Amino acid sequence: MLSYDQQWNAPHQDLLRQAYLLAGEPGHAERLAERAMGAAQQRARRYGPDAALEHAKEELVRSFLADPGPPRAPEPAGPAPHPDVAAWQSLRRLPPRRRAVLVLRYDEGLTEEQAADRMGTSEQAVRADVDAAMLTLRTALPGGEDPWTRVTAALAAAGRGWSDYTQPAPARVAEVLAAPRPEPRAERPQPSRSTRLRPVALAGAAALLVLLAVAVVVPRLGDDAPPVTPAAAGVPVDGKVSARGSRLSVPTAPVAKGLLNWPPRGALAEDSKTVAAATSAWKAAVPAGEAPATGLTVLWAGKLDGRTSVLLQSLDAAARPRVAQVSGAAAGSLELTRAEPLHSGTSVLSLVAPTGPSGPVRVLVSPEGQVADGLLASDPMDGSDLTPTPVGTDGVSGVLPSPPGVPTCSRVVLLGLDPMNGGPVTGPPVLQSGIVRADLLAVMPMEVEVGTATLAATPDADPTTAWFADGARLAPKVAGKGTLTVAAFGPRVAARPLSATDQRSVSSRAYELRRGDRRWLGSVVDIDGKAVCSSVVPAGPPSTGPAGWVLRCPVPGGTAGVLHVVGTEGTTAIDVSLDPTPDPAGQRAFTGKAERDTQAQPNGSFATLQVVPTGFPCGAGTVRATGDGTSAAPVTLPLYRP
Repeated sequence: MLSYDQQWNAPHQDLLRQAYLLAGEPGHAERLAERAMGAAQQRARRYGPDAALEHAKEELVRSFLADPGPPRAPEPAGPAPHPDVAAWQSLRRLPPRRRAVLVLRYDEGLTEEQAADRMGTSEQAVRADVDAAMLTLRTALPGGEDPWTRVTAALAAAGRGWSDYTQPAPARVAEVLAAPRPEPRAERPQPSRSTRLRPVALAGAAALLVLLAVAVVVPRLGDDAPPVTPAAAGVPVDGKVSARGSRLSVPTAPVAKGLLNWPPRGALAEDSKTVAAATSAWKAAVPAGEAPATGLTVLWAGKLDGRTSVLLQSLDAAARPRVAQVSGAAAGSLELTRAEPLHSGTSVLSLVAPTGPSGPVRVLVSPEGQVADGLLASDPMDGSDLTPTPVGTDGVSGVLPSPPGVPTCSRVVLLGLDPMNGGPVTGPPVLQSGIVRADLLAVMPMEVEVGTATLAATPDADPTTAWFADGARLAPKVAGKGTLTVAAFGPRVAARPLSATDQRSVSSRAYELRRGDRRWLGSVVDIDGKAVCSSVVPAGPPSTGPAGWVLRCPVPGGTAGVLHVVGTEGTTAIDVSLDPTPDPAGQRAFTGKAERDTQAQPNGSFATLQVVPTGFPCGAGTVRATGDGTSAAPVTLPLYRP
């Protein structure tokens, strides 16, 4: 049993770190953290450590807002600092409220709602402060660098460096930014998703064997479990071959309403002694109102980095779903690692590293995500592409790629089973997208996430890192606030020369955009790999017959322009008519037709990229789709606005 002082040591260090990120000055940070700890310790014995810690965090933020300290003077002139240092210096000069919302949103990873509760304000005020802070930082960072990713890196580095980071020598910057990375496990080569197993049906005893293998007979994961190597399309599975387009069965388990219907997985999931000890540890460490009360089930239990770890879910006394991870050297020494509310629709849960927030990131995926072999992951800071990531036979991934900093984090996208049930062509559904951290169980949604296509789906448009960058470029043109969901819109189109005389390469990427219950269409056009134009138009209501859309962008430095045309399943041709506007001069009326290439795109949606070499018109226009012997009513294309 930990002593009272030992129980408070780690939370105190976390509060000191956050206090420094808020105040930007070590002495003031110490005073704020001590004040918050004093308020929390008065509540700890009565309400429990978790409730007291949350109270301490509220007290810390509100104390800082009431006493932010003196304004910071501008940095002395000198050589250009490291980009993270420049971002940190700019962060410390922000007004207190804006500094606080960035720390809560981008370092602690709170949602807008949680940050508003912590600060005692509204979600609208939090959004406004984030937008204003980012605008200030965008103008302050050298070279007009995008502040969204730089803020997270700067806060992580500042949290590691503490007071030494306020005036870093070049060598100290390198030390602060060079957090140790976990060594990746040796893994067998993974095929790309384009060559992965298409869902097939298993019957009778073969289906039962697969379900048992997924749900019960599993090796240890985190330490030495081999990754699953999917069969190629059409390869017999357990000696059975079924018709293309059928679905694999996904194992489920009966659970109370609000909980995840995942079967228990992991080598220790059936160990009653371990499960009982984990349940007792969870109950003992949280307030009575947050303790597991009914419907408790095991999500995963096994060994993680040589330590026993158990992931549990349950309803509390008020029937609210909760999830907790309990870890220890053995079943007899288990302690609560993390407990959180469990959100509906969860398909990915992070496994908190036994070594702390600087440890490796791993995730437990839903049974559908496991059967689909659909986990993609990337380092969210270095721009590397999402790559297929192996998942063990117990549903847990290997170590995910992550940047330097504490806590360790990774971007994940989990794809589900491609339906392929003989109906219209669709793409693999996106079960969940977000950032996972080594100190949280839930996935954190960011300003831009990826989702499932609903308008013009295509089977070969798996998400890539470019989707997030393009979404960030398009987001300011989409009305409203909150997370912007980006989905595939039609097949990807190949790059082409601008014209016979201008051999610069032009490419365009089209997206379906969703914010709340509203939808838009967006495109980003590149010339020789550099984005030169982006546009957004309302999507309009879905159509049951032939349908087509046109996204357009003028090419800078002339009067040429690009038309990205997308048609739905069953659409064979799309007629486009565009009118000119008086300004800028040189525009001409345009009429053209985009037709399906029945050899390259015989089924599903289709897309073409057309270049108007001169006189590109920006006025309103009409779009008419034809297919299956019918023509749809013409749809008005709005005036182009940059």
